[in-house]
Amino acid sequence: MQDRTETHQLLMSLFSPFKGRNHRVHMDNWFTGIPLISDLKKQGFYVTGTVRVNRKGLDKRVTMLKAEETA
Repeated sequence: MQDRTETHQLLMSLFSPFKGRNHRVHMDNWFTGIPLISDLKKQGFYVTGTVRVNRKGLDKRVTMLKAEETA
């Protein structure tokens, strides 16, 4: 897992004993990120979480929708 944060790597190692069991993971915006969600999905997890609109790698359409919501 190159270019992944230490937090990302730690979470993946913590979840690894449960992979493939279709568990649901709920996160706050501190942990929610596209690379982590993608890697967890590949391991068979379902992820729900809040997200910061300025999060790196976030699709600009999400940012635009959030800006319209608060206007």
